Amino acid sequence: MNFIEGMCERPQMKRRMEAILAMSQSVKGEIKSADEIEGMLTEEVRHLGAATMEESAAGAQQVIEEKGHAKGLAILYRLSLMQ
Repeated sequence: MNFIEGMCERPQMKRRMEAILAMSQSVKGEIKSADEIEGMLTEEVRHLGAATMEESAAGAQQVIEEKGHAKGLAILYRLSLMQ
């Protein structure tokens, strides 16, 4: 999977990367100090980390639910064979 495909599949991460890109382009021609830019970028990277963790947790939850559903169906199938 390339970067663009990855961003399309992860909209939260894409928004954070766009925000970081916008900061690097000095939106509205504002000149900021290095400390201001560093603070803004640090905050966006924190948000990026949180979004990544949320997406990972959601993906893990989905896998658990799918495996649990499949396991439940297997148990029901075995029970039906016992009758």
